[in-house]
Amino acid sequence: MIVPVDEVQVGDIVVVRPGGRVPVDGTVLVGHSSVNQAPITGESMPVEKFKGSEVFGGTLNETGRLEIRTTKVGKDTTLAQIVHLVEQAQGTKAPIQNLADRFTVWFLPTVLVLATMALLTSGDVKVAVSVLLVACPCAFAIATPTAVTASISNMARRAVLVKGGIFLELANKMDVLLVDKTGTFTLGKPKVVNVVAFDDISEEDVLRLAAVAEQYSEHPLARSIMDRAGECDIQIPDPDEFKIEIGMGVTARLDGKNILIGRDTFLQNKGVIIADDIQQRLSHQTERGRTAILVANDKKPVGLIAIADEIRHETPHAIASLKAMGIKNITMLTGDNYKVAKAVSEEIGVDDFQAELLPEQKLQYVENLQKQGCLVGMIGDGINDAPALALADVGIAMGAAGTDVAVETADVTLMNDDLSQVVHFMDMSRKVLLRIKLNIFFSIIYNIVGFILAGFGMLTPVLAVIFQEAGCITVVFSSTLLLWSKTGSLLKNDDNVPLRVVPVNVENTMKENVSQTV
Repeated sequence: MIVPVDEVQVGDIVVVRPGGRVPVDGTVLVGHSSVNQAPITGESMPVEKFKGSEVFGGTLNETGRLEIRTTKVGKDTTLAQIVHLVEQAQGTKAPIQNLADRFTVWFLPTVLVLATMALLTSGDVKVAVSVLLVACPCAFAIATPTAVTASISNMARRAVLVKGGIFLELANKMDVLLVDKTGTFTLGKPKVVNVVAFDDISEEDVLRLAAVAEQYSEHPLARSIMDRAGECDIQIPDPDEFKIEIGMGVTARLDGKNILIGRDTFLQNKGVIIADDIQQRLSHQTERGRTAILVANDKKPVGLIAIADEIRHETPHAIASLKAMGIKNITMLTGDNYKVAKAVSEEIGVDDFQAELLPEQKLQYVENLQKQGCLVGMIGDGINDAPALALADVGIAMGAAGTDVAVETADVTLMNDDLSQVVHFMDMSRKVLLRIKLNIFFSIIYNIVGFILAGFGMLTPVLAVIFQEAGCITVVFSSTLLLWSKTGSLLKNDDNVPLRVVPVNVENTMKENVSQTV
């Protein structure tokens, strides 16, 4: 029976089919599946769920059928609590004042004083009126909005949507940039990153044997193996027999020999002897934050396959470019485990990283930096990033792969999920601020010259208006140039340029974060 989710009560049994979203928080009663929890927890790899496992509403059931006993519904679910954190963060975000607002505080009183002085010294009302007209702050009033409108239009053509000009101004002052890992620095899907062959067998043969066993499996790791086999144009015969051992591995039979693929404990339980040097190779892959799968043929280990979340190819170049543009610190925040976070951070060259963070801990991290006087930017894509995106001074969401909550919360959206677009946004931020200052300079020059001419009676009220409008035209033309301005000149795209990784001591911080989440 199908019922609306708002009618589900605590204690009800909910059935979730493969490919469906888990609608409630609960505990698995029957079934086994791989569940993608990345939007909620930030974990890069799907998590195996079986009887007794806890599941969260909003996560994706990828492979098997699950029967779940509901433990939380409505506003009590983990997803609802995260949304509540977003609302709180948006309510506490500090008001911001742009450059034009600060200038207006003293500009208008100064004009009134000068007009009064002109009236008193000349005794001619026309002179005072001319001063007021030539000083009319039209050119100054449009200095900021015209530049902002042109720059937002420029960014929109590059698939970067900016929700307000103030965020272009703030981005140029950013001290710290916080970036989520899964789905932002990485693609958020498993990929075969290494195939290691033992003894005299080739890597291609290891991959072929693994593909034979995995070709009928729906597990995400199996799909990554099949993708790699397809890239290598490997011919894959059908197995004579095929059996999935839930949560452990796969058994297949080909040409009278048994193929085993899975964890080391699974192979050992099947009578496979794993030597110390193989265990060391497994440990080496695990220390690098990878999932290592052993392959055995006829009870003999023939190789291993290392699988990890694929890093976006533009990530290292984008980080190097942002550092070159003056961002003092780039820190990676993730809900993934410490080993995976450490491996990714070392590969891409960030200054620091924080692992195993819950959504409220990411929010607290942003809040602590702001209390220290830092202007904070945040890039993310998941529901778990939304509270931090809301509180950050500049929140940037990955639009295509990002969740609706993250996109709605963020101030800037990258519609094509290209991290290098952040470099273009930052570059445009610098350009628009320079343009605004140049526009204000033009308007001030026109006002000063106009004040002098009007004060000495050299401008009639009509000529004062014409002179003032000339300033407006100059400002509009200046801002229009931003429509065709090119950005990303500092974008690093040379693969031969080594990236500088700043060593940092994170042990104490990591221990604190882990203790909070265990």
